[in-house]
Amino acid sequence: MASSSEADARIAVDQRLREAGWDLANKLQVRTEVTISDLGPAAMREAGGDYLGSPPIPAKGRADYVLCDQRGRALAVIEAKRQAFEPYQAKQQALPYAQAIGAPFIFLSNGELIYFWDYQNDDARVVDSFFIPAGFGAAGGNAIAPPAPGDHRNSRLLSQPGRNP
Repeated sequence: MASSSEADARIAVDQRLREAGWDLANKLQVRTEVTISDLGPAAMREAGGDYLGSPPIPAKGRADYVLCDQRGRALAVIEAKRQAFEPYQAKQQALPYAQAIGAPFIFLSNGELIYFWDYQNDDARVVDSFFIPAGFGAAGGNAIAPPAPGDHRNSRLLSQPGRNP
């Protein structure tokens, strides 16, 4: 699908999130257009922050998507770019957003290409799809998991920040 604008790319990102099992209508799971403006504690919690229990890092901007665990805590920020844009180049835009709300992971996507970045431990790498909300409905479900090749329902959990998929 050739996306000519960021809005077109977001349509493709929305579809790919649905395919991975995310419910875009459920704002406990997926938040969109999250304004990040030197968040205080209450605003940070509203954005799904404080996942790592650390103080917020000052940042200003807007995260396109924030994926959350079953408790509404931020797991990952998604930065969406138009199809003509190489999403890897958006790393430094997304990083302060994720740090500000304590999300341990970042996805960078133009709707066709998806990078996953465990920014505390590794560089961004291309993945086939967004990770599934593996922990939703499970005890202690505060994780996302990568799908197995050809399987969008893999249950391998990333229950600890820093564990590489």
